[in-house]
Amino acid sequence: ILKLLPQFGGKGISIIKGAVKESALELEAAKQLTKVKPDKAIEKAMFALLTSSLNPKVRLLALDWLGEHGDAGKLNNLLYGALSDPSAKIRLRAGTSIAGRIGLESLPKLMGMLRKAELARSNSNLGLRLAILETLGILGRKGQAEARRVVPTLLQALGEEDERQLAIDMLVELGSPAVSSLLMILKAGDTNRAAAAMDALLSIGQKAAPEVVARLQARHPKMKKMARQFLCFYQDPAGFPLLQDLYPRAEPRDRAMILKIVSLYDSVEPFEFIVQATNDEDSLVRRQAVRLLADTGRKAAVPVLLTRAEEVPDLDIRLAAVRGLYSIGETSAVPSFVRMLVYEKLQVRLEIL
Repeated sequence: ILKLLPQFGGKGISIIKGAVKESALELEAAKQLTKVKPDKAIEKAMFALLTSSLNPKVRLLALDWLGEHGDAGKLNNLLYGALSDPSAKIRLRAGTSIAGRIGLESLPKLMGMLRKAELARSNSNLGLRLAILETLGILGRKGQAEARRVVPTLLQALGEEDERQLAIDMLVELGSPAVSSLLMILKAGDTNRAAAAMDALLSIGQKAAPEVVARLQARHPKMKKMARQFLCFYQDPAGFPLLQDLYPRAEPRDRAMILKIVSLYDSVEPFEFIVQATNDEDSLVRRQAVRLLADTGRKAAVPVLLTRAEEVPDLDIRLAAVRGLYSIGETSAVPSFVRMLVYEKLQVRLEIL
């Protein structure tokens, strides 16, 4: 009957408005009201449903309708309350609406609500705390300015067991704007949050690469070490072009470190990159390149190592090349070794023997 009432014009609609007050009829009545021309009476009915209906489907329907047709100021105030709704769908919809409708202006209110909820932390307000954090994550995805404002709070949540996974998910969705702060947690040695921070960085993946690679030139040694460890662990080939670009501008020790990371990428381009590095202007880098070539175990490394063993003036490079050829076990190197036993310096002859 309710589906037919709109056909009877004003009288039918008036009956539908009355039906929304009946719990058994309110869902169907609300659906029918969404199909007719909005007016103040329907708006009043929808606000009443949003705040008092026990049916989450009805509350969600009312929220969606009000988002399109309701008074903005009145709805915005109710949205904050909806973050504590028993329905996860309504909490998410409210958070999405807050981020979209109110934006950065909502931050003071959201932060105040979160502080209050944290002080009274319990299972009963977990839904509210998670809804606020998710709202912050949604807000942070709007732009760089928003991301900078919400990241510290999401990082703090990494230390709370019941908020940790959601915080990781939100930081991963933010992507690169969260990377620097996640790296700082690792740098600080924060044992309570380090594992979660690494989890987030690994999940961010390729988006994290530019920030992590940039940290290879950080002034703080611990930051450099952490960036190197991350890149070695992650071994994402997408980081290779970034490392390749950084290499010419890096200091010798940093270039050697870059080669170590690149050697983990099992493909042709990184291998050729290391081959080129055997001609680096710095002897430390050249030795590193020769050692890494040998570690690859590739047959393609043998001619390069033979050339370095026989023709390079630098004794340390020749010794590294000889050791590399031995480690590969390449029999084609034997004639070269025989020749070197005749004319090479004592250190090389001893290394061959």
